Amino acid sequence: MKKRVVIFGVSIILWGIQSQVYGQPVVNFTLPDTSCVGAQINITNLTTGGITYYWDFCSGNANTTPVGINIGNPGNSLNEPTYITLVQDSIDCFSFVTNQGDPTHITRYYHGSSFRNNPISWTDLATSATSWEVEGIQIKKDNGNWYGFENYNMTILRLDFGPSLWNNNPAVTDLGITTPISVAHGLIILKEGNTWLGFFDSADQDELFRLNFGTSLTNIPTLEDFGNLGGFSHPGQLIVQEENGLWYILVSNLNSSTISRINFGNSLLNTPTGSNLGNLGGVQSPVGLTYIKDCETSTGYFTVYQSSGSMGKLIFPGGIGGSITAQIIGNIGDLAYPHCFSEIFRQNDSLFAYITNWETSSFTQLSFPPCNNASIPSSNQYTPPPFSYNQPGTYHVRLQVDAGLPDKEFLCKTIVILSALTYSFDTTIGCGEKYYAGGAMQSQSGTYYDTLPATSGCDSVRITHLMVKSRILVNLGGNRSICPGEQITLNATLAGATYTWQNSSTDSIFLVTEPGTYWVHVNYNNCSGGDTVQITDCPGELWFPNAFTPNGDGLNDLFRPKGISITKFHMMIYSRWGQLLYETDDMVAGWDGTVKGTICPADTYTFIATYEGTDNLGETKKKQGSFILIR
Repeated sequence: MKKRVVIFGVSIILWGIQSQVYGQPVVNFTLPDTSCVGAQINITNLTTGGITYYWDFCSGNANTTPVGINIGNPGNSLNEPTYITLVQDSIDCFSFVTNQGDPTHITRYYHGSSFRNNPISWTDLATSATSWEVEGIQIKKDNGNWYGFENYNMTILRLDFGPSLWNNNPAVTDLGITTPISVAHGLIILKEGNTWLGFFDSADQDELFRLNFGTSLTNIPTLEDFGNLGGFSHPGQLIVQEENGLWYILVSNLNSSTISRINFGNSLLNTPTGSNLGNLGGVQSPVGLTYIKDCETSTGYFTVYQSSGSMGKLIFPGGIGGSITAQIIGNIGDLAYPHCFSEIFRQNDSLFAYITNWETSSFTQLSFPPCNNASIPSSNQYTPPPFSYNQPGTYHVRLQVDAGLPDKEFLCKTIVILSALTYSFDTTIGCGEKYYAGGAMQSQSGTYYDTLPATSGCDSVRITHLMVKSRILVNLGGNRSICPGEQITLNATLAGATYTWQNSSTDSIFLVTEPGTYWVHVNYNNCSGGDTVQITDCPGELWFPNAFTPNGDGLNDLFRPKGISITKFHMMIYSRWGQLLYETDDMVAGWDGTVKGTICPADTYTFIATYEGTDNLGETKKKQGSFILIR
């Protein structure tokens, strides 16, 4: 193994930031190992610390086949996209995509508050590099500031965003790698303990490299070349994972259709060993690679880098350090030369990931939606209410504490649901008739359960599938709201039926994109039914920063809020002694930290804002708080 150590220069940019310290929660809870279908399940929460709690009882599972949708090229900003990374900053969700097409650039997409959403805005972030071999990208937050890192053929660039990922002009620094590198690929930046580390490979040289930034991403990093210690053959995307106290890196090899595994032992700072694991029984032309350990289940995926692209699955029965097998699962989401994966990102009870399509300049959204077998899908209480499952199987119960905060933690446990002894009856009754099921006389179609208590084990259940021909039951769901960029699907599907919607449409479903009253009439077998639903406008909301820096550098020079669905706005700013300094009805204008041309000192100031939202016109809402002027 060859090993070279090189120190190279960087530029350091310091940004002012106010930070808040949260206590590290200790997450723990108890629930039964097994239960029965329909039986009440109680959880005891033993968690100490924490501010927010989110329970999900039937969450999305990365080990199931994902749903894939090609969302095209929003804003026509993509041009031969390669790598993509997902970043959440408070409630804002961003994806950053590298593009090899001329001119090379990074596309920053804004997905609103969820990666479930298609992008609602996009910005091209130009860099000073000219090489078309742009590959990996990572976005990390360190000491209150955001930093981007990206591979540009023979070097790595650092993008300094400062405290906000909304910065459209990040300062670009060439890290100045002097060691010869050709086609830097597969970039990963992470923190082990107090040390920031980076890993990437060279697709042309078949080598693995390690960056060591020390305790800060603004430090001068060192570069180590580990050479070809894993039988590399045009390596691509790589993943870094710690399991059972041991660190591993997996690397895809395009030319040999294999996977390499690198072992670091108990620390990524150790000198690694590696091996090529071979084809694993189904790997084909891999470039992209992703992995997640979710509720003690290890799952991985790889892209098949071909025009008629597809993706494959990696199966880890003993975790990342054990035996691995692979299988192709097909073209999910119109893949075409699929290049690389984003992270598999969990938001509440769903998982999301994205794949770049190099050939069609598009990207595909993958989602792992939750199941619907739990009596309640989720809860945000410290102690969740009792719940049950309606189908046998093994389920994951997950508690996320302080999601979106620096000290977020989660714990996942499994519960096995056993089936009851069931008796099933199919019964049809006519108009005006009733039938005893579900503990009462029924006159509506449905599935009804009657439980026969057992002295031990799971109760017996009689299931009655009742069909009533008297009328058609249509349910479009409850009244709800819609925000800009969202879509709501109203579904009235009944096999063999005809439909009439409020706009004379005759489809079984209706796609809602704006507020209004929506209704449908359904006719089937000389029976009719219908339903109406009110879709209201998105609730108005405001968010205020806790600090700003009016120093004329174009970053955070104004104190002003961000808002959604706001129709009226008024804001007043006071000194700590109650003196009114600034007043405006314009959300965009913002305060520049002066009063009648006089510069205000660095200090703590207060604001009072009143506003109205489109969801509740005429109802005035109020927000107030304090912020820091930093000079």
